[in-house]
Amino acid sequence: MTVFCCLSIKSLKCSVQTLFLFVFILCVQNVDCQTDSLSFPESWEGIYAGDLEIFNAKGKAQTLPMELHILPIDTSENHTFYIIYGEDKVEGLRPYELV
Repeated sequence: MTVFCCLSIKSLKCSVQTLFLFVFILCVQNVDCQTDSLSFPESWEGIYAGDLEIFNAKGKAQTLPMELHILPIDTSENHTFYIIYGEDKVEGLRPYELV
């Protein structure tokens, strides 16, 4: 009886691993099928905002607003990549260009 239980558990582990592998492959194929003709950086275009939380060894040290802007440049094929830290959108601006 003990041998039978061990074989069942090993078989179950193998079945679960196979199931996870199957689901993973299915998800990867599903994600690939859902992509449209856009690629990076076009697929990332937009303005994203949230709170940046900064931690040190003692825990959370600081929280400040942060924005990320990825937008096309009208006169070229390049994109802007702006990061804004803090409330002051001029002082906190870090402008970059994706070429």
